Amino acid sequence: MGYGLTHQLSDAVQVRQGLRYLDYSVDGPIVYYPGGTSPTSLARDYFTYRGDFGVLSLDNQVEGRFRTGQVEHRVLAGVELVDYRASSKGDLFNLQPINPFAPTYGGGATAAGPFFSSREVLKQAGVYAQYRARVAERVVLTAGLRYSDVRDRVTDRLGASTTRQNDTETSLTAGAVWLLPSGFTPYVSYAESFEPQVGYDPLLSGETPAPSLGRQYEAGLGWRSADARVEVKAAGFQITQTNIVNPDPANPGFSTLNGEQRHRGLDVELAVRVARALRLDAGYAYLDAEITKSTYGDQGAHPARTAGGAGGVAHRGAAPGVAAERAQRVSAAGVHGGGCGARWRLGPVTAAVDVQNLFNRRYYPGTFFGGAVIPGQPRMVVGSVRTRF
Repeated sequence: MGYGLTHQLSDAVQVRQGLRYLDYSVDGPIVYYPGGTSPTSLARDYFTYRGDFGVLSLDNQVEGRFRTGQVEHRVLAGVELVDYRASSKGDLFNLQPINPFAPTYGGGATAAGPFFSSREVLKQAGVYAQYRARVAERVVLTAGLRYSDVRDRVTDRLGASTTRQNDTETSLTAGAVWLLPSGFTPYVSYAESFEPQVGYDPLLSGETPAPSLGRQYEAGLGWRSADARVEVKAAGFQITQTNIVNPDPANPGFSTLNGEQRHRGLDVELAVRVARALRLDAGYAYLDAEITKSTYGDQGAHPARTAGGAGGVAHRGAAPGVAAERAQRVSAAGVHGGGCGARWRLGPVTAAVDVQNLFNRRYYPGTFFGGAVIPGQPRMVVGSVRTRF
């Protein structure tokens, strides 16, 4: 849950504040293959897992606008604070081996004692600023700067030890857009990212995985018809990311950091407004992903949990007083999920409900090392209320 507030101090200055709180739990048994047995005798272990997580974030912004000659200026500055807390534990059990070609289940489990128990507290503070200039109504230039400070504390409740980690980073963004009179808008952009990696199992040393660093280059071209009924966008991009977190194949319940990944791709979007209350959207994305640096001998391979291409079609329509949305999406893995949503407007108040994975289908979008599969997101319902005053 959360809220978003906006206040117009004057025609030139606006302040905004947003707060969000998220609380969730994850629990269940995890069965894995420790290895080391014959082809007809499959060893098995499993551990019970319980994790409780909470995230509180607060973002404050102030934005000012002014004009000098033919240049329209927009300056934005903000402070973001994030508090993340996690508590997780697991107990290890040994299972009887089975023949994978003629399995006989049962036999019970033998408790092997506590597997892990930890508590993590992460505090992140970010200070950022962005400048945007619109020159002669034809060229838009943007530049941004962000400084992040992340302090993480992980306590191993079994070993009675505490690991502290402090990471800081300054990241940049820049871009340029050319607004041509013919309706075409070519653009280029560059962005750097700094992302704390929370919610993952710790490294075998007990430390939290180091933040992921990324760089993105993008260039594209957009076009809008004179009556604004048709919009087309096409872009090419390259993203390089370091410190990729993966489960440790030799030590279940722990993570490893695996080098660097590079993603290159193309993205095409089409939007057509057929009528006042009807718009059709279509899109396609192609992604060429590669592991460029690795400590596991898989350099040059395709990263796990990464699609090669995806397409989607959405229909948006509305009736007087009520706005509705329906979307049917197809993933690269061939999983057909559905989504729907509705919005209601009553004066200054707008209420919305959105549903993802409408049919609650079970699917597995990717795999980890060791053959473990990742379950997809079950049906999720999100509600929101917005008001203006």
